[in-house]
Amino acid sequence: MRPNGGIIGAKRKTTTSLASGLWGLREQQQAQTGMDVTVDYLVIGGGGGGGRENYNSGSGGGGGAGGMRCTVTATGGSGSLETPLSLVTNTPYYVEIGSGGLGISGGTGTGSQGNSGGNTIFHTITSIGGGGGGGGSGSSGKGIGKNGGSGGGASSFNGAAGIETAFQGYPGGIGVNFQSAGGGGGAGGSGGAAATTTGGAGGNGVASSISGSSVTYAGGGGGSGLNTRGAAGTGSAGQGALYNNGGAGSGAANTGSGGGGGENGTSNTSGAGGSGVVILRYPDTYTITIGAGLTGTESAASGGYKRATITAGTGYVSWSPNSTIFVDYLVVAGGGGGAVNSAGGGGAGGLRSTVTATGGGGSLESALKLTTGVTYPIVVGGGGSGGTGATSSGQTSSGTRGSHSSFSTIASLGGGYGGLYTGAGQNGGSGGSKNGLGTSGQGFDGSTQDYGGGGGAGAAGGTQTINISGTGAGGAGGAGVATSITGSSVTYGGGGGGSGDSRGTNPGGAGGSGGGGSGSSSSANGGNGSTNLGGGGGAASFTSTTQGNGGSGGSGVVILRYPSAYTITVGAGLTADATGTDGAFSYKRITAGSGNVSWA
Repeated sequence: MRPNGGIIGAKRKTTTSLASGLWGLREQQQAQTGMDVTVDYLVIGGGGGGGRENYNSGSGGGGGAGGMRCTVTATGGSGSLETPLSLVTNTPYYVEIGSGGLGISGGTGTGSQGNSGGNTIFHTITSIGGGGGGGGSGSSGKGIGKNGGSGGGASSFNGAAGIETAFQGYPGGIGVNFQSAGGGGGAGGSGGAAATTTGGAGGNGVASSISGSSVTYAGGGGGSGLNTRGAAGTGSAGQGALYNNGGAGSGAANTGSGGGGGENGTSNTSGAGGSGVVILRYPDTYTITIGAGLTGTESAASGGYKRATITAGTGYVSWSPNSTIFVDYLVVAGGGGGAVNSAGGGGAGGLRSTVTATGGGGSLESALKLTTGVTYPIVVGGGGSGGTGATSSGQTSSGTRGSHSSFSTIASLGGGYGGLYTGAGQNGGSGGSKNGLGTSGQGFDGSTQDYGGGGGAGAAGGTQTINISGTGAGGAGGAGVATSITGSSVTYGGGGGGSGDSRGTNPGGAGGSGGGGSGSSSSANGGNGSTNLGGGGGAASFTSTTQGNGGSGGSGVVILRYPSAYTITVGAGLTADATGTDGAFSYKRITAGSGNVSWA
């Protein structure tokens, strides 16, 4: 472990501010520019609002979707998938989120073309807002759908459909004079033409998986219909209104979908367009800064990427490379359960460590080189259950194996359960008695005899010395291993003791140091392994009429030690103690569950 945070050279005091000649690893990386980061993007303009007719029995056109430009899965219009941007770290890049076009309100005899959506911008990428739907014709000739990222649908009077922006969307649909209006264009298809008394459907949107799951964006709004409203395009667009019944729908926020066309027969508002959005995907070795004026969030790392979703405002974003951090660990798995009836103790959970000593007589392991801002998985294994006693000495039960513990790429195997006089113990991190094998670099074998002790992280299970005079005992559990990762020496991974004999004259074996449960004599229960030490459960003995229960294995633990200049975040699903300190290091003891951790 390099205690100066990963920089090769003489140890020096950690700093959190810049000083001449004395730079921490974090400051060095944040000060660097010229490092390229490859950024995928989805940029969608605001959707156009539906139009509203002011002429008797008139129908307004559906709003066109905002233009869609994307580097993942598919893009808008008939364009080819776009190319990711190669950007420079610690350099600001402009973002602007286009608003959706507002709907048109009013009573009978009032109306207008729908409002177009606003443009959305990310650096050099601009997606044009969707065109407003046609409306407000009368003698003014404004039944035309507006042009945009996707074009607005024409109204039911004197109107042509709006046209699209190349490689961003599709045109709107045409209306039927004195009847129904056309649908707005979508990023994935043209708006539908009206069919006499039925409004045209909005053009469909386009699905992208840039967010980590497939989501459809930028559908066109449906046109208003005399008898049947125009359907909304896929992508959460708004449906068209129905004559004398209103009901125009609005595009959903941050989809860039168009609003439904309104009608003239009642006091109602045509549908508003949905606001635009920018989604950015980049390697999880970088962290984004979302500047003032923007509303957005950065996701946790997944599949090698992070993602930032920006939903409103104007401002700047920038990226910085994450720091490297070296993390020491102790990973102990759950201990195996003890058996019943002439039985063996459970093996301790496997133990892997970078501080003081490791299990199974192996060489001390190396600290992990990790990256800040990246999540790393942790699982804390539970102890195996002990065997269940019965009212007849002829019945036997071996219990179960302990569960594995892991951190990032480091896995420790659960301890093997103790064996019966009729069968062997199980292999594991440490083996259960009898004949259960331990895992190299994690733990030792169980005893080879009946009544023997389970293997420990530091030594094999002891053999029994039972004799008719009652001076012997069941085999002791194998010893555990002491480590000082928390600053104090604590022993983990003791094997469970073997049982005494049926006469009750020979006691059970002692549990191994490091939380091993003791074996029992007569019909008493075996001792449980200690919680968060990974000790094996003690075996239970029997009499001619009754049996005790075997002891359960102790749960495992994961302890992480890292330079105090960094802060750990423990995710949902994990139970952890408060952060401790030991000189220049902090440590976190995680005692149960499964989830993720990260550092900043």
